[in-house]
Amino acid sequence: DNNQSSSRVRFIAESTNMGPWTAGAALETEFRLNNSFTIDQTEEYKNDETGAFRHRRVEVYFENEDVGKFWLGQGWTATEGVSETDLSGTSLVGYSDPNTYSGGILFRDEDTGVLSDTSLSNVADNLDGFGRNNRLRYDTPVVNGFQLRTSLVQSRGTDFAVFYTGNLDRLKVAASVGYGNTSELSATPTYDDQISGSVSVLDTSGFNATLALGQATAVDSTKEDASFTYVKLGYQASLISAGKSAFSVDYQQTKDKQLNDDTVDIIGAQFVQQIDTIGTEAYAALRSISLDRTGVNYEDNLVAMIGARVKF
Repeated sequence: DNNQSSSRVRFIAESTNMGPWTAGAALETEFRLNNSFTIDQTEEYKNDETGAFRHRRVEVYFENEDVGKFWLGQGWTATEGVSETDLSGTSLVGYSDPNTYSGGILFRDEDTGVLSDTSLSNVADNLDGFGRNNRLRYDTPVVNGFQLRTSLVQSRGTDFAVFYTGNLDRLKVAASVGYGNTSELSATPTYDDQISGSVSVLDTSGFNATLALGQATAVDSTKEDASFTYVKLGYQASLISAGKSAFSVDYQQTKDKQLNDDTVDIIGAQFVQQIDTIGTEAYAALRSISLDRTGVNYEDNLVAMIGARVKF
C-alpha cells in the first residue's frame, strides 16, 4: 500500500445553516497493508499489526469567514505539510519525504554482504512539522493568498506556520514555512527547534519546479544538527485524451540525522497518468538511494514502484 495515499475512507459532516459560522466533524481511517513506509527486504508480505487499521482524523471544527477556523481533536497540526508544497502533479509517487515510499528498506554492507539494521527512515527525513496529532489548532482567514496557522499539541508542543497560494502572471505559486519545538513532544527528544519550508512554481506551459529545505537543532550538544534539501523539476501536459500526464525528476539529501557526518543522497524519476473517466491515477517511480557513513561502505539501493489510485 502506497503510504503517501493509503487505502482509506472518510466521513465528513458539516452544518448547512446560512449563519456566519459553520460547524463540521471528520472521521477518517486507513488500512495500511504491505505499507511502503515499513516493508523491507526481509519480509515479502508485511502488515502493520498495530497500524494496518487506524484512525487518521477524529475531529470537529468551527469556521467563520471573518474570524478564521478552529480545529479540535486528532488531525493535522499547523506545520503539517510545510516541507511538502508541490505543484508537480507527481507527489503521489515522489515528493520531499522519501520514507513514504521506501522508509523500511535496509542498507547492505558492501564489504561483507550482510544486510544491516539501518533503514532509510533511520537516516533520511524531510523534517515536516508535527504531522497529525491531538491538538487545538487555529487558522486565520486567507488574506491576499496568505494564511497563518498555529496549534497547541498534546504534550504541550506548539507550532506556527505560514502558507501562501497565488498567481504571478503566468505562474501559479505555492509556498509554506513552519517552526516548532519538537523537544516537548517526547520524553527522550532528539531535536529541539525545527524550521522547514517549501516553495513550488507551475508555469502555464506545464513546466514546474519545487524546492524544500529544513533544519532541526539536536538536543545532544555532541550531535550535529539534522538538515535536508529537496529539488524537483517537472512537466505536465495533456498528451493523451485519458487525462493529464505528469513527469518529474528529483533529488533529496539528508545530513546528520542518525549519526554525525551521515549523508543520504536520493535521485528519482516519477510519472503519473490521470485517467479521468474512471477516477484513476496510474503511477511509476524509480529512485537510487545511497548512504555515506564513516567507517562503513554501503551498497546503493535501487527502488522501483508502480501502482494506481482510485478516488471516489
